[in-house]
Amino acid sequence: MPIKDLLILIFLSSLSYNLSGQNAMMQQANSLMEQEKYEAAGVIYKELSRQYLLEKDSANYLNASLQLAISLDYMYESNQAVKILKEAIELSINSLGQDSLLALSYHKLALIYYLSLEEDELAISNWQKALKIRETIYPVNHRDIIKGYRNIGQSYLNLTEWEKGKTHFQKSLDLNLNRKEVDSLLLVKAYNYLGWVYTNLEDFNKAEKYFDLAKEKYGRFYSEEPWELYELYENISEFYRRRGVYSKVIETQKEILSIFQDIEDKWEGDYLTIANIYNNLGLGYDLMDSLEIALQQFEKSLSINKKYVRKNEAALAINYSNLSRLYSKKEDFKKAFDFIDKAILLDKAIHNKIGLANNISDKAIIYFKQRKIEDALKTIENAINLITLGSPKIS
Repeated sequence: MPIKDLLILIFLSSLSYNLSGQNAMMQQANSLMEQEKYEAAGVIYKELSRQYLLEKDSANYLNASLQLAISLDYMYESNQAVKILKEAIELSINSLGQDSLLALSYHKLALIYYLSLEEDELAISNWQKALKIRETIYPVNHRDIIKGYRNIGQSYLNLTEWEKGKTHFQKSLDLNLNRKEVDSLLLVKAYNYLGWVYTNLEDFNKAEKYFDLAKEKYGRFYSEEPWELYELYENISEFYRRRGVYSKVIETQKEILSIFQDIEDKWEGDYLTIANIYNNLGLGYDLMDSLEIALQQFEKSLSINKKYVRKNEAALAINYSNLSRLYSKKEDFKKAFDFIDKAILLDKAIHNKIGLANNISDKAIIYFKQRKIEDALKTIENAINLITLGSPKIS
């Protein structure tokens, strides 16, 4: 056992003796979690989990294991978190039956798959298990059930299974509207998600209807949380882009930009969002062939990402890629090559396989515009090899 863990356990033995045992240990671990001391909290949760397992106390064993998994996930040890929580569920399920703690454990497992591991099918499977339990122990329109349908819908969106996403968001919306007191925050998010679903199903009339409902209410409920507005405005911008109404894309981006610019104490995430908005404005002006204005927006985005965003490799790669496309469009091929090579290097560094393949394809297009057909073919072959074999030879 590492010395650090041993010292914590020695402290715990003292704590257990003086402060009535396991409850005090749990309180101490929870306090450490609030202080973001995840490793120290994890040691306590692990010891509690061991003790409860020996005592055959299934409920407390599952709860301690659940908290341990959460602490591990915060430390980016998500696979280990999944392993521990799955094992705890399997050992506890027969003792607990249809229990709210078991439902919560399935929900947290789904969140780890969804947020940390990006495995949406496994997230859906666990959310369905949580939902099945909650539907037997809670009223039909309980908030956790409404959120459960919404969560499953979000994973289906990530899988681009729009019809299944629509079914779950509609179910979530209907259950909410049938409550005595409608949950307003879940309501406006359901409108946003349904607007996005119908955009992807190309039912633009229904999409616009739901976006209008969402926009009407979002400003009221999220006036102090502009980051919540950003997702809605991004979806509306894409809705207009797909309809080819590029002036509305720019108008929508300017609306959300003004909201973020009014934030007095900006965080790094706010600056990243502002940089994204300028990038989107650049794309909008590019679609309208206003290349000089587009260039100004792309350069503002790049400048903000360089100045205010620390882990900025992915954002810079997008900036460089868009600048390269713009200069290619202007037939300034030297700058186009310079920027695409910068994007390729960054995507290689962060192992962004899809971005890398797209950038290599863009490089091939630049060669093609110069009538360098052989170089273009070699480069596009590298992009295909990257996607199919994962081993590009980048020149």
